[in-house]
Amino acid sequence: MNISLATCNEIAALVELDRRHFHPVDLVDEEVLRSWQCKNDAIFTVIRSDHQVLGYYSLLPLELETLGRIIDGSLREKDIRPKDILSKSQAKYCEALYFFSVATRHRYSRATLLLFQHLQRHLEMLVSRGRLNIVYAIAATPEGERLLKKLGFQKIKDSSERPDRRPLYSRNLSLVREGRESIFARKL
Repeated sequence: MNISLATCNEIAALVELDRRHFHPVDLVDEEVLRSWQCKNDAIFTVIRSDHQVLGYYSLLPLELETLGRIIDGSLREKDIRPKDILSKSQAKYCEALYFFSVATRHRYSRATLLLFQHLQRHLEMLVSRGRLNIVYAIAATPEGERLLKKLGFQKIKDSSERPDRRPLYSRNLSLVREGRESIFARKL
């Protein structure tokens, strides 16, 4: 198994994984995901074995206005456009990220554990660079909600308070940077 950035040829596999886990209203079209990757090819990380994608996660560096609209629920994920995503060079200076998605072929597999461990190291690396302060996420499934809690995310808006009917979470990373907290609140 290996973990690296997704290739253009793997976007269709990401969409297929999403179809397995998410409600149709939450799905983002393949063309949209491709357009995001064209803007910033570092936003999708995949785990694969024998050239088959077993899972992925995505951290989106968004323009502040776009992130604000995601947070207040006035913009759905599927309506994010390439102009809303920061380029790789702009993302280096990003203070907030949006945890777009995580999906795996098999929920309780070795590949899932390896992908989550990679996500942990990825977040630790971003924190060590010194600029990233907060990550936001929307929980679209009960499994996603459990993962966010294990990652130390706190619910900041209940689903009943949001137009998309999905709870909003955030993770303040300044305490991690200061060494007072671990990336994971609980063991995976």
